Amino acid sequence: MTIWSDILLGLVQGFTEFLPVSGSGHLAVLQHLAGVSMDGDYYFFHALVHAGTLIALFFVFREEFSQMRKQLAYHRMQRYEPRKKRYPKVRLAAMIGISSIPMLIIIPFYSTITRLVTRTAFVAIMLALTGGLIYATDHMKEGQTTETNMPVLSALIIGLCQCVAVIPGISRIAAAFGAGVGTGLKKEHALRYALWLSVPASLGIIIMNLILGIQKGIALSEVPGALIGMIFAIAAGICALHILRKAIDEEQYGNFAYYCWVAGAVSLILTFMF
Repeated sequence: MTIWSDILLGLVQGFTEFLPVSGSGHLAVLQHLAGVSMDGDYYFFHALVHAGTLIALFFVFREEFSQMRKQLAYHRMQRYEPRKKRYPKVRLAAMIGISSIPMLIIIPFYSTITRLVTRTAFVAIMLALTGGLIYATDHMKEGQTTETNMPVLSALIIGLCQCVAVIPGISRIAAAFGAGVGTGLKKEHALRYALWLSVPASLGIIIMNLILGIQKGIALSEVPGALIGMIFAIAAGICALHILRKAIDEEQYGNFAYYCWVAGAVSLILTFMF
């Protein structure tokens, strides 16, 4: 890949990882048009741009992450005391852990599933389905629960729905956020939960892509381009997080559905043209 394609793909990954429009779907279509092959460099590039979006998330939510880290430390210090204080961030971390358990089911099939990115017509259809999910979520009645009182069953349901997003074209944020609202979470809390839930999922994707990249072989000449893509993914990810939070606050989330439908249709047309 050229430096310009690395920059473009890094920007696309950064923007689409957190916006509910499927980063994997957009990258699949762009890489199809660019003629990128699924070699070791492909997986290495994906590992680094996912690392970039993860850095962006920790930067935007750095205060909440600091609170979570401190409360986890306090919780460990007080675990032997008869009267424990309640730490909401500790429970949030516990629920995220529970929601992440279903992702373990995907590990043996990850390499096979990721090969679906080469079937861009299929990816285009999945983008359209993501639009339907967003539209349905936007019309759901908002619940009243938060991560501090959500049932364990809700955490498992959200985790199972997130597993579906491993399919290229299905947005992980849209799936987790939709499941959160569907199980009764307030939209603000469902969004924050979906974003934090992307941390273990992204770590898993990074590790799996690095393993596949090493197995297939990584060219040293491609490393600088991948690092540049990661830097642009960080910048775009920070912007995307602010856009998403504003869309939820201003009740404009449903507009992403129309974008996905148009993107799916355009992707399908481009697939048959090229």
